[in-house]
Amino acid sequence: MCDNVLACTVKTPVALQIGDVKTDTARPGVFVIDVAFPQSVNLQEISFKNYYTAFLNVRLQKVDPESPESGAQWVTCLRNHCLMPNPHTEEGSQDYFSIYRQQMLMEPDNVTSVRLILRQPSSVWLNFTLEDIKIAECGTENSEKKCPSWFSNLTPVEQPMNLQAVSI
Repeated sequence: MCDNVLACTVKTPVALQIGDVKTDTARPGVFVIDVAFPQSVNLQEISFKNYYTAFLNVRLQKVDPESPESGAQWVTCLRNHCLMPNPHTEEGSQDYFSIYRQQMLMEPDNVTSVRLILRQPSSVWLNFTLEDIKIAECGTENSEKKCPSWFSNLTPVEQPMNLQAVSI
């Protein structure tokens, strides 16, 4: 995970269900988690711990910096990303994942909100979600990582003696 973790508001998951929620006994297979930022950001990475989510879609709400009066638009930047190879088994069910900017379908710049759409088609798992969601911003181009002071004081590697130049 990057060092540039953003301050954001992660809302509680909302179930998407067809039919009457009170009378329909079928459990929802889709949850939506919204993440909001105080201002527009350029995303570098989204990391989280899976909890029995099989597939993930990521949508971004982006503003156009050249015409902010046009309003924000929702765009899909990741489609059907597999978190569990087989939704009916536990493989990948509690792993940590990172989604990087390079994996997204478009540049995740000028983002005001992220919508995580979680799917679990298996009826084996009663609950599923994403935990420990962290979103990192792109670093600036001229930012440099600080090196520890001991790193600059390393002694150079000794050069091996040239045995071909030695005459007997």
